[in-house]
Amino acid sequence: MDTQEDKPSDRPAKLGASSTRDLMGLGLASRLGVSLDLVQKLRLRNESIARLAEQLRSPLPDTSGPLLAQLAGLRAQARKEQELLDRVDKLSKELSRTKEEKGETDKQLQQTLAEYAAEREMRHLVRKVSEEAVDKIRADAAFRGQFSPGKLHDAFVMSVDIRSSTQLMLNAKDASDFAAFVTELCDKLGDIVVSNGGILDKFTGDGVLAFFPTFYSGDDAGYRAVLAATEAIEFFVDHYRNSRECFKVVIEDTGLGIGIDYGKVQLVDVGGSLSVVGEPVVYACRFSAAPAGSVYVNQPAKEALTARYAAHITVAETSLYIKGSGSVIAYEVKARSERMVLTELPWRATPSAAT
Repeated sequence: MDTQEDKPSDRPAKLGASSTRDLMGLGLASRLGVSLDLVQKLRLRNESIARLAEQLRSPLPDTSGPLLAQLAGLRAQARKEQELLDRVDKLSKELSRTKEEKGETDKQLQQTLAEYAAEREMRHLVRKVSEEAVDKIRADAAFRGQFSPGKLHDAFVMSVDIRSSTQLMLNAKDASDFAAFVTELCDKLGDIVVSNGGILDKFTGDGVLAFFPTFYSGDDAGYRAVLAATEAIEFFVDHYRNSRECFKVVIEDTGLGIGIDYGKVQLVDVGGSLSVVGEPVVYACRFSAAPAGSVYVNQPAKEALTARYAAHITVAETSLYIKGSGSVIAYEVKARSERMVLTELPWRATPSAAT
C-alpha cells in the first residue's frame, strides 16, 4: 500500500516543478506579447499542483480520490497550456526567420533595381562610345555620373555634313541604292568618331554630330577631333569612288564639309538618347557648310587648337557665308602628315571607382 502511494505522489511533485521551470524559463511574456496576468495565473496554478503533490507524499486519507482527480485535471490543463506556449515559441522563431528572409529578399530586390536603373542609363550610350568604354562606365559609378543629363563639360564639337547630298540623292539609280550608300557611310563615320576617342551624338540624315569632351577624350580632345575629321574626309573619297555604280550621274562637287567649335556643352537626354546642346553645337553645325573636303573651325576652337598643337596642324584663315549671320571668319585646319603621340584617354588611365 505504501509503495502504491509513493509512486503517484512522486510523479505529481516532479511534474509540478518541471512545469513551473518550463513556464517561467521561456521568458516569453514580453517578447511574445503574453500578458503578465496570464503568467501569474499559470504560476499560481502550478503552485497549487505542487501543494497537492506535497499532500500526497503523506499517507492518503480516504478522501484522496477527489484530490487525485483534481490533480489529474490540473496536470492535463498545465500540459495543454505548455503545448500552446511551445507552439507560440515555435511560431515566434519561424516569424523571426521569415523577417530575416524578407530582409534579405528586400536587399536583393534593391540591388536588382539599382542594376536595372544603371542599365537603363547605359541604353542611351549604345553605339555612342566604344565597348571598352561601356565596360568602364558599368564598373565605375563616378565615371558613369559624368554622362548624366544636365552635366556641363568642355568639349570640341564636330559636325559632318555631306555636301550636295540632295543632288546625290537625285542622281542615285533608285532610293535603295542611295540608302545603302548613306547607311554604310554613316556607320563608318560613327566608327571613326569612336575609334578616335570621341562620342557619337547622332546621325543627322546627311551626316553626323559628335563631340570630344575633355573628361572623356582627354587633354588631346581637340587633336582627336581634327584626326577624326581628316579620316572621315578620306573615307568619303574612297567610299564615293567605290559606289559609283549606285548613281546615274557621278558629280565631282561633293564630299564632306566639317565644322568644329569648342566651349561648354550640356548633356541632355532626348528620347532616351544622349545628346549635347550649347553654342559650340550651333556653330559647329553652321561651319559644316565648309566646302567639300574641308575642315572649318570657329574662333574659340582655333585658339584652343593653336595653343596646344601649333606644331602638328596647319591653320589658314578664310571666310564662310552663314545664313542669318552673313560672312564670318573661319579657319581651315589640317593635320600635318607627321602625327603627334596622343595622351592616354583618362578613363583608361584610372582605376574603376566603387559602383
